[in-house]
Amino acid sequence: MSKQQKDFKAETGEETYWTNSAFGGMPTYQLGARYPHNYIKKLDLALRFLPRPADYLFLYLLSFYVFLLVLKVDFKLAALGALAFGFSTYLIIILGVGHNSLYALGLKWYLIGLSKTIYYWVFAYHNSNGFRVGG
Repeated sequence: MSKQQKDFKAETGEETYWTNSAFGGMPTYQLGARYPHNYIKKLDLALRFLPRPADYLFLYLLSFYVFLLVLKVDFKLAALGALAFGFSTYLIIILGVGHNSLYALGLKWYLIGLSKTIYYWVFAYHNSNGFRVGG
């Protein structure tokens, strides 16, 4: 499948984002297509400072710890909760079998915590100034 992609690049000098080699045609993003403005890849490389899959496990632990702190859980219990979440059976299994892209399961807690923090900051500020939320 990637042969067609490489041949097209050698012939035209451009990337192809579609191959007709499998399943009646499929996108080539899984075969190594290069995108000019791939900012998510740059963010992923910045977050990767440990060898794989240890970096994903670290992000599981850190993101859930931050999430629990946002929920105002005591830092000791938050650390224990982060360990329990990070070393839960499913997350270790998906890393062990190579489903590294599913580490977003761990990062979602960080994003939820961040959005919850922003929500509280915005509405706590408005409530203290006499603004009523919800009517």
